[in-house]
Amino acid sequence: MKHFDQAAVEFPLTELWDQLVCGRVHVVDTFHSEQWCYLLLELRPPDDQPRRPPSERKTEMLARTLRGERQKAVAVDLRLAPSTIALTVSECLKSMGLDGRAARVPIPLVMAAHALTGETPFTHGRASELALDLPGVADLPPGALRAGGGRPCRVVSVPRPDTELGSILSGAEHAVARLLVEGKSYTEMAWLRGTSVRTVANQVASIFQKTGVSGRAEFLSALVRKQKLVPRGTTEADGASVGARRTVPCRPAPTVPSIVSQPPRREASKRWEGSPRREGAPTTPNGPSSSSLEVF
Repeated sequence: MKHFDQAAVEFPLTELWDQLVCGRVHVVDTFHSEQWCYLLLELRPPDDQPRRPPSERKTEMLARTLRGERQKAVAVDLRLAPSTIALTVSECLKSMGLDGRAARVPIPLVMAAHALTGETPFTHGRASELALDLPGVADLPPGALRAGGGRPCRVVSVPRPDTELGSILSGAEHAVARLLVEGKSYTEMAWLRGTSVRTVANQVASIFQKTGVSGRAEFLSALVRKQKLVPRGTTEADGASVGARRTVPCRPAPTVPSIVSQPPRREASKRWEGSPRREGAPTTPNGPSSSSLEVF
């Protein structure tokens, strides 16, 4: 990867978004290093017929979903069915050459969606042109160069946003969080980690709990925004460490008077004793007999 890093030039992520939406580039593959996330793009030849870009409304659905908004909330705002939002997002991703599932979206595209609104410090990445005979291509993982016909490719790289998670996560959770950022499924993470899918699911749930998010989209959005990740139910003032538990002063339990010591409810006793079914009943300690309560 050193050759890509040395030959790269600054590249605005908003331009990456425009090129993907308009179809001028096509995602071939993604790969990662310890410090960087890479996006391998295939440049469309000038003589190719341009693809019709999605409408502005569809692009808005995609951008809002990638910025961590829940699809149900977007559907309510746009007065659409949640299934329509999910289908539109999947179609937009597939048109870019990506997996249609939102959980597989590469982190450079998430950063590009946030860069449109300036909600992230990651506004620029790095780009370098790639030739098939370029030194360093052999370092790519198998299947990375799927662009056929000798078409030119471009590598866009962005810094990993998960490098600071080690302060609030355990070692195993941090490793799972990095795979989560890379878009790995639970099955893939379990295979790479040499553990069970259930263990991975429990670790992911713990990651979300410790970072105060409810899902992968919100998790990535918080990382890209460089938002202060605080466990649920805590604030930064609750302790010196982010993971400090919030202490809530215990209030004394309210004193409940004993039922035995409560005086009898006079009205209820009268109504019961004066009912026709109770006529002739003996006098009770709580009140007079029914004969003395002929009229209410």
